[in-house]
Amino acid sequence: MKTTSCSRPLCAALLLAFAGGARAAAPGYIGPNAGLWSAPTSWSTAAVPVIGDDVTVGNNTAAAVTSAVFNTVYGGAGMNSLVINAATASTFTVTQSGAGTAMIAQTLTLGTTTFGAVYDQTNGTASFTTANIGTSPNGQGAYLLGGSGAATFGTLNVGLSAMAVNGGNRVTQTGGTSTVNTALNIATGLTTSGA
Repeated sequence: MKTTSCSRPLCAALLLAFAGGARAAAPGYIGPNAGLWSAPTSWSTAAVPVIGDDVTVGNNTAAAVTSAVFNTVYGGAGMNSLVINAATASTFTVTQSGAGTAMIAQTLTLGTTTFGAVYDQTNGTASFTTANIGTSPNGQGAYLLGGSGAATFGTLNVGLSAMAVNGGNRVTQTGGTSTVNTALNIATGLTTSGA
């Protein structure tokens, strides 16, 4: 039987390259418009994002692609981060409307560009350790919660950007349930209302 050896740096590099869940590039949504999250062809890596990934949605798309449909179930710690932006003069929207879907990300960032980003949840569950909605300079983002959706936030930061007073940054709840476990930070110039 013939054995092959490799140097420590080479062996370490090979182990990292073939380790489960390790990726050379972060997944970015590339379309189609209103495409399914669960379709590998929707992603720049040709693979659906997995637990621990840093995911970007909206910045990698053509001008005609303005939405994606979240139809997946994440467990455990979920994705490391999810950034939703629009790369063009249109708003980019991620819709979660399927019963039994479960979005989990350590950090959600909606809107680091002036074009806008929306997470529209009407069903399933969503959980974020930290959610930043329109918190970067000139960023515009909105989280819409309705129907039977259930959203849980550790810390929720809303509108901590210069655009906050223009009404571009908001959390709107018309149904479902929402929970903020740690802190709710709302920018000066924004108002809160609720029943």
